[in-house]
Amino acid sequence: MCIWLINYNSGDIVNHSIIYLFGFDNSYDEIIIAANGDTKLEWPVINGFFKIFVELHEGVNIIQLSTTKSHLSFTLIYQSIITENFIQLVYLTSVNENDSLFEHIPRFVYMTKIIQCVLNEILYKQTGYRRTFQIETTNKIQCHCVKLINKKDFYMKMNGEDLYRQIYLESNNVISNRNKSRVIALLSFLTDINDEFKMNETSGTCAFAYDTFTVISIPYFINWPKSLNDFWNILNVKSNHFFYSVGVYLHELCHLYSVQHGDNDNIMSQGFSAAQNFFLVTEQMLTIMLNGQCSCYHMSLTRLSAKLLYENGKTHRIHENYYECIYNYCRFPIVFLKNRSKPSQCYCNGRFQFQIDHCDLLLKQL
Repeated sequence: MCIWLINYNSGDIVNHSIIYLFGFDNSYDEIIIAANGDTKLEWPVINGFFKIFVELHEGVNIIQLSTTKSHLSFTLIYQSIITENFIQLVYLTSVNENDSLFEHIPRFVYMTKIIQCVLNEILYKQTGYRRTFQIETTNKIQCHCVKLINKKDFYMKMNGEDLYRQIYLESNNVISNRNKSRVIALLSFLTDINDEFKMNETSGTCAFAYDTFTVISIPYFINWPKSLNDFWNILNVKSNHFFYSVGVYLHELCHLYSVQHGDNDNIMSQGFSAAQNFFLVTEQMLTIMLNGQCSCYHMSLTRLSAKLLYENGKTHRIHENYYECIYNYCRFPIVFLKNRSKPSQCYCNGRFQFQIDHCDLLLKQL
């Protein structure tokens, strides 16, 4: 029985402190244990596939993956880099709010690191390499805390567009070096969410990105994780509110890196709850993988196709349909329909490949 990693190879050098591992276990166990140093967590295996988030320390990391029948040990090397490509995180409160709200800042920073690794995987699938940004500035401040000039009620009466304009104007005075980096400004105003919440219809909410500046005012961020254990617990609960709020954040961060709106009900078309497809092995992802569409990683499951798999002590070749699924890992030129528009479905099974601008279903597969 074997465990295969799809998106990393042993010995890879990575430049961000949190990664996720996407892989396949042909023993079809239900649980896989991931250990790095003293950190050990159990993650679900769904129809053989798993997604695991791992926190790395500087230098060499020896990661152990284990099921009841399989074991894989491999090395990843974490090297932080100095780059001018950094994002400045800014936490904004109104002039009359209590400073106790600043206790939520570690959640903002940690969730940004998690979303960073998801965005890197999106870019890796589309371009073949991961584009890393830093959230630390040269003086190692991870998040700037700023008080706005007006009271909370002043901002809470605004709709999203007006709120963005107001923060954009005020930020010229309160956010240092705003024009020298991408900025994500999180407002502290909203804390709760209810089942009737709708982004476009609730005053005081905002999720807009323009040029290098993003303003986000969303509920539920106070429940974001501030550690890997927190994040693991949240994923086990599968909270729709969590996925919605994180989906809004990921949507706007993608805009900062020139990812545009799609035309289906996915995360880039304000289907923010689709964020679960980026963090979990979902039915949507399994449908794409097992229907012979496309795994889309340049160094993907193709290696499986050349191997003999073991089952009950005997060797056998992989099922033909699944062989085709993992072999056709898309290296075809981009093709448009006659009307020059992108297709609304994935046609990647041997005919189309969107290497730079993937169709929506491929993005959902992460």
